[in-house]
Amino acid sequence: MTFTIDGRNSPVRQSPHWKDEAALGNRAYFDLTKHPPGLVLDPVEALDEDEYVCRVDFRSSPTRNVRVKLHVVVPPTGIRLMNEANVDVSGVIGPYPVGATVTLKCQVVGGHPRPVVTWRSDGLLLDDTSEGLGPEDTVNTLVLESLTRNDLYRVLTCQTANSNLTVPLAAAVTLDMSFPPLDVRILGSRNNPFSAGERYELVCESSGSRPSAKITWWKNGMLMTDARIQVFQEGNVSRSTLYLTPSPADNTVYISCRAENQQVPASGLEDVIKLDVHYSPRLSLLAGQNLDMDDIKEGDDVYFECNIVANPKVYKVQWFHNGDEITHNVSAGVILSNQSLVLQEVTKRSSGQYTCTAANLHGSSGSNAVQLSVKFAPLCRGGQKVVYGAGKHEELNVTCNVEAHPEPYHYRWAFNSSSEVVDIPVSRTWVVGKGLSQVSYTPHSHQEYGSLLCWARNDVGKQKQPCIYHVIHAASPDPVNNCTVENVSSTGAAVRCQAGWDGGLAQTFTLSVSHARAHTRGQDKKNEAPRVLANTSTSPRPEFTLTGLQAGTEYVLTIMGVNKKGQSEPVRLKIFTLKDVAEKHTSPVGGTLAFTSLLAVILGVVASLLLMAVVIVLVVRSRCAHVHKPEVKMVYNKGVASPSRGSDDDLNSDDPNPDVIPINDVKLHFLPDHLVKTTQQVHQKKHPQQNPQQDPTATASGAEPSPDPGPLPCHLEACADPQCHPLTDYDSFYINPGTLVRQVRGHSLSPSGSFCDLSDLLSMCWESVEDRATCYGVSESCRILQNVK
Repeated sequence: MTFTIDGRNSPVRQSPHWKDEAALGNRAYFDLTKHPPGLVLDPVEALDEDEYVCRVDFRSSPTRNVRVKLHVVVPPTGIRLMNEANVDVSGVIGPYPVGATVTLKCQVVGGHPRPVVTWRSDGLLLDDTSEGLGPEDTVNTLVLESLTRNDLYRVLTCQTANSNLTVPLAAAVTLDMSFPPLDVRILGSRNNPFSAGERYELVCESSGSRPSAKITWWKNGMLMTDARIQVFQEGNVSRSTLYLTPSPADNTVYISCRAENQQVPASGLEDVIKLDVHYSPRLSLLAGQNLDMDDIKEGDDVYFECNIVANPKVYKVQWFHNGDEITHNVSAGVILSNQSLVLQEVTKRSSGQYTCTAANLHGSSGSNAVQLSVKFAPLCRGGQKVVYGAGKHEELNVTCNVEAHPEPYHYRWAFNSSSEVVDIPVSRTWVVGKGLSQVSYTPHSHQEYGSLLCWARNDVGKQKQPCIYHVIHAASPDPVNNCTVENVSSTGAAVRCQAGWDGGLAQTFTLSVSHARAHTRGQDKKNEAPRVLANTSTSPRPEFTLTGLQAGTEYVLTIMGVNKKGQSEPVRLKIFTLKDVAEKHTSPVGGTLAFTSLLAVILGVVASLLLMAVVIVLVVRSRCAHVHKPEVKMVYNKGVASPSRGSDDDLNSDDPNPDVIPINDVKLHFLPDHLVKTTQQVHQKKHPQQNPQQDPTATASGAEPSPDPGPLPCHLEACADPQCHPLTDYDSFYINPGTLVRQVRGHSLSPSGSFCDLSDLLSMCWESVEDRATCYGVSESCRILQNVK
């Protein structure tokens, strides 16, 4: 390139300029206005960089040469950021996991001299090592190892410059990161037991993950896909709730909660709990492995195993046979050991259902039932008919009833007379059911009355002792016995008796009802029978329920047994229905009625009681004479009355009040006079026809008493004062003005002279309690207060 000025012929400023148009074009000129003058290149191009020589020729001086080196600075034309895969990146890059290594390349295009490329972050120099890439490009590779959580959103800037004369170029990226969860835990108490069948909420919480961790539940390493789960996420905290209803099978199962960031491989964390599920025992009853339960015979040994699965452990195991508890009894061949039951030398009574139960702190439960059927040779079944009655030439069908397992397959019948045993042909016998065989037998003479013998045989063996059936000449039945009258009310009663011998034939029972007085008149007039009010027949058992009777009426019940040969002797019972105002129930123990055969005994007892009563009355009156008050005042508790017990003579008596007051239900106490007088006044006001001064001897001798003044209140409490003393027992008739108490068992006062303070009874009005409860069985007076419990 050449640029010249020729000033030889004209001034320099006006001298012609010459330049190499091909090289400089219009960009070069010589500026003489500056001092020193110089060559101006505008604009400068990269190709202008060279060594320039300024040569000045003088006319009279030596030529001068000045060399100038021109350096042209060319700024970079571009900057490019790439990742390790040489893929252009910009803005936010990532996400990168914690611990990852990030490689970034910053490539600068052009620039002269070659630019310097650096990496900076927050003003700090990270890397200033760059290298040329080809003739024009420069690159700086940044490697960041082991990223931490602090590198999140970190800005990395690549900057390049090759001179202070140019503006530096820069490019930046921002790091995005994924964090694994920092922790995971199942909240709540980890050691509390769970109850089977109850619902629980297990909460698992995880924090520190970015993005939020995904929480899953696992059961023994298997993902619980069917479980009901509720998820909550907020920031870097995740929470999951598992709704769990454990079963006994879940005991010792491991439940784990797993939290993981799916963007971070191998980032999962896990928390595990072991379920301690409490449940009632689960039982399985099995017979011994070596036993054939279908072939157990009498004398064999049998054992059972009660397999128990329970949490917590059981503290009690029980065994049952047909619902009855089995106890350890070695002498009886019953051995209980832990969860085993051993039965030695079983019998037919050992047959039945066996179960076991177990209990722990969570509850109790029972096992399945195992049926034990012990095979045994036939035995005579109890409770069957063994006496058959028949007349001569009358055919009998006698049934042999045996129990056996398995069922008998053969029966043998024989007749045992007084001289010999004769087998009965099989043609006259037949099987009528399970364990049932019948024989047809007809006695033709008195020698053919005797015993029929029956043997059965099954797979176990032959019956050892035969069943014996007695064939007798048929007769009418014996009377019933041990009759009891119960639940006597104003309109009805119940009667139960024990059947007498049936005479060898099936019998039924009849009961007829008649008025007691009509019955007595009928006996007085031999040709006149008492009018029968009701007649119940064909009852298979001597048990009857009477209804529709009149209140306060005396009846005679006649009971007989009937069979084909006739009827038994009648048994008569006397009952007295209650008044409408009260009911009483007859005690089945104290209410047993006797029969005519006991007449002599009863008469003797009655005579003794009468004699004793006279003595007791004298003693009582004697004691009463020593107390401060001249009259005997009694307060007693009247118990449940029982019907009189005696012979037919007793039944025909005109006693209107056949009640007996049991000794256990009577308590006697002295009553102060002021209470007696107050009660007497109220009573006389209520019943003015009552004469309180009636002669007691007239009543005792059997004379008709004065009209019944009406019942006294029955709910008054007997003396409860601590000063009331226990009274000794005695039997007597108590006779007071206007009062007759028959056959009362009472007590004498001991010690004498002690009184009870019953002043609290004064506030009770007769009229206010009369309709609530009344007492029946004696003619009352104001001097006796009765209380029925």
